[in-house]
Amino acid sequence: MNMKVNYYNRKDWGQRYIERKNGDKIGWADEDSYKTKEERINSFLARNPLPKKSRFLELGCGAGNITLFMAEKGFESYGIDIVPESIRWAQEKMSLSNATADFRVGNIVDLDCYSENMFDFIFDGETLHCIINSDRRTCLANTFRILKKGGYFLAGATLVNKTLTAILNLEVNCYFDPETRCLYRNGIPYYYVSQEKEFLEEIQKAGFQIKYFEKIPPIQEYAQITNGWLWVDAIKPDNKS
Repeated sequence: MNMKVNYYNRKDWGQRYIERKNGDKIGWADEDSYKTKEERINSFLARNPLPKKSRFLELGCGAGNITLFMAEKGFESYGIDIVPESIRWAQEKMSLSNATADFRVGNIVDLDCYSENMFDFIFDGETLHCIINSDRRTCLANTFRILKKGGYFLAGATLVNKTLTAILNLEVNCYFDPETRCLYRNGIPYYYVSQEKEFLEEIQKAGFQIKYFEKIPPIQEYAQITNGWLWVDAIKPDNKS
């Protein structure tokens, strides 16, 4: 599959943020999801202590929950998301808090609003699986570019259920194709589901060294498609060793 993907045409993503905000929800997902991310980051920081005031970036920050969580922990926090509605919501949340963060609308594939060697810690806010085809290589290359030497990337991947061999229709105009390992809506690929070995190799080919990885069991709701989630602690080598 060599389809060029336009990530800016996801009007339904913007609509979801509007509906979630109007429904007094916390963000794209429910509170338990953000608590799990906070726990994941706290576990990461226990393994890889970083000094306060380190510069943090969340890829796919959504309504800003995790970016502001890191700001409250003392990090210089940045968040980027391609959905304008999400960034407006994040900025509104920030205005009602004591935390400060830099929120921007942008594409995590090119990350052209950030300079080389800018960040100490980059977190994949469960958005890397939205990146399709060769854009994945470009996204990882640019993540590597903007990370400082010795800096960390906490990345995640949805893992495919290898027992699925036929197209799975999920709802009207929505299906999962095990051959391309993409979930499609109206014929457009929305999400990519990885294989464990493949994802680890993607990270390494981008130049990162893998320090730790952990597989999380699948959520029952998605068990037809996925075999869990893989989290990876990766570091940009400092070339001192």
